[in-house]
Amino acid sequence: MRTWLTHTNAGSTLGVFGVCLVLLSLVLAVRVVKRWFWRRRAMTGGVFAQGRVLDVALEPGDQGREPVPRAVVWFYALDGQEFRIEDPTGRPRALGEPVLLRYLPARPEWAVVAEAGPGTVAMLLSLAFLAFFALAGLYLVLMGVGLARA
Repeated sequence: MRTWLTHTNAGSTLGVFGVCLVLLSLVLAVRVVKRWFWRRRAMTGGVFAQGRVLDVALEPGDQGREPVPRAVVWFYALDGQEFRIEDPTGRPRALGEPVLLRYLPARPEWAVVAEAGPGTVAMLLSLAFLAFFALAGLYLVLMGVGLARA
């Protein structure tokens, strides 16, 4: 009885899966770095805006951890448009509490909480995680090539 998964098919399948993993890792890495550059630019040369906490919720913690507070902050850009962002600091906030924001006029939807910082550590950790997946994808490609030749 012949099965659908022969050595050649297994090698091709592993190779294609590995290439997809590498490409996905690269696309996400570009997105992470691009977002970090925008945040950094907003923190160093962005326009200040005064926002207010519009909504506060507690997201349940996992594995016995404490719940994480999430606040939604709204503000008006210079052109009068209203925007809402999530406060990534995890700091407990009260409804209506003022929050200082910074944003680039070209990207007000990417406003950042002024006290949050540019997120360099989070960006580096994300890139390390994506690099691991890219290397795993390359390993699968090499295994696939080896199986296809067998």
